[in-house]
Amino acid sequence: INFNQLLSVNEINKESFTLLNNPTNGILRIQTTIPESIITIREPSGKEIWHKTIKNTGLVELPLNVANGIYLLTVENQNNRTTKKLIVNNY
Repeated sequence: INFNQLLSVNEINKESFTLLNNPTNGILRIQTTIPESIITIREPSGKEIWHKTIKNTGLVELPLNVANGIYLLTVENQNNRTTKKLIVNNY
Protein backbone atom coordinates (compact mmCIF):
# COMPACT_ATOMS: atom_id res chain seq x y z
CA ILE A 1 0.00 0.00 0.00
CA ASN A 2 1.33 3.42 -0.96
CA PHE A 3 0.10 5.70 1.83
CA ASN A 4 1.38 8.89 0.15
CA GLN A 5 -0.87 8.22 -2.81
CA LEU A 6 -3.90 7.62 -0.59
CA LEU A 7 -3.43 10.89 1.29
CA SER A 8 -2.60 13.13 -1.64
CA VAL A 9 -4.90 15.99 -2.64
CA ASN A 10 -4.57 17.73 -5.99
CA GLU A 11 -4.60 21.52 -6.08
CA ILE A 12 -7.34 23.15 -8.11
CA ASN A 13 -6.09 24.78 -11.29
CA LYS A 14 -5.63 28.52 -10.69
CA GLU A 15 -7.57 29.37 -13.84
CA SER A 16 -10.57 27.39 -12.52
CA PHE A 17 -11.10 29.62 -9.49
CA THR A 18 -10.56 33.37 -9.04
CA LEU A 19 -11.32 35.42 -5.96
CA LEU A 20 -12.44 38.74 -7.48
CA ASN A 21 -12.54 41.02 -4.44
CA ASN A 22 -9.85 40.61 -1.84
CA PRO A 23 -10.16 42.38 0.53
CA THR A 24 -13.90 41.88 0.55
CA ASN A 25 -16.50 44.12 2.21
CA GLY A 26 -18.90 41.32 3.09
CA ILE A 27 -19.87 40.06 -0.38
CA LEU A 28 -17.57 37.30 -1.62
CA ARG A 29 -17.26 37.39 -5.42
CA ILE A 30 -15.83 34.28 -7.09
CA GLN A 31 -15.36 33.42 -10.74
CA THR A 32 -15.29 29.65 -11.14
CA THR A 33 -15.41 26.93 -13.77
CA ILE A 34 -15.66 24.22 -11.12
CA PRO A 35 -19.10 22.60 -10.95
CA GLU A 36 -20.31 21.65 -7.48
CA SER A 37 -17.64 22.82 -5.09
CA ILE A 38 -17.53 23.51 -1.37
CA ILE A 39 -16.25 26.85 -0.10
CA THR A 40 -15.06 26.95 3.50
CA ILE A 41 -13.78 29.90 5.52
CA ARG A 42 -11.61 29.24 8.56
CA GLU A 43 -9.97 31.41 11.18
CA PRO A 44 -6.15 31.25 11.17
CA SER A 45 -6.45 28.81 14.10
CA GLY A 46 -8.25 26.39 11.77
CA LYS A 47 -11.73 26.79 13.26
CA GLU A 48 -14.39 26.62 10.52
CA ILE A 49 -16.69 29.63 10.67
CA TRP A 50 -18.54 29.46 7.33
CA HIS A 51 -19.17 27.02 4.49
CA LYS A 52 -21.34 26.86 1.41
CA THR A 53 -21.82 24.42 -1.47
CA ILE A 54 -22.10 26.04 -4.87
CA LYS A 55 -23.48 24.07 -7.79
CA ASN A 56 -23.07 26.51 -10.65
CA THR A 57 -20.13 27.95 -12.55
CA GLY A 58 -19.45 31.53 -13.63
CA LEU A 59 -19.72 34.53 -11.33
CA VAL A 60 -20.88 33.60 -7.84
CA GLU A 61 -21.68 36.23 -5.21
CA LEU A 62 -22.03 35.07 -1.62
CA PRO A 63 -22.88 37.26 1.38
CA LEU A 64 -20.52 36.82 4.32
CA ASN A 65 -21.48 37.56 7.89
CA VAL A 66 -18.04 37.47 9.49
CA ALA A 67 -16.04 40.03 11.46
CA ASN A 68 -13.18 42.04 9.98
CA GLY A 69 -10.00 40.03 9.84
CA ILE A 70 -7.81 37.63 7.92
CA TYR A 71 -9.18 34.19 7.11
CA LEU A 72 -8.33 31.10 5.06
CA LEU A 73 -10.70 30.40 2.17
CA THR A 74 -10.71 26.84 0.82
CA VAL A 75 -12.42 25.66 -2.35
CA GLU A 76 -12.67 21.91 -2.89
CA ASN A 77 -14.41 19.31 -4.99
CA GLN A 78 -13.88 15.56 -4.92
CA ASN A 79 -10.07 15.19 -4.58
CA ASN A 80 -9.10 18.75 -5.55
CA ARG A 81 -8.50 21.62 -3.13
CA THR A 82 -6.97 25.09 -2.99
CA THR A 83 -6.65 27.56 -0.13
CA LYS A 84 -6.20 31.33 -0.33
CA LYS A 85 -5.88 34.12 2.20
CA LEU A 86 -9.07 36.18 2.50
CA ILE A 87 -9.20 39.66 4.03
CA VAL A 88 -12.58 40.90 5.27
CA ASN A 89 -12.94 44.65 5.77
CA ASN A 90 -16.55 45.68 6.43
CA TYR A 91 -16.11 49.44 6.33
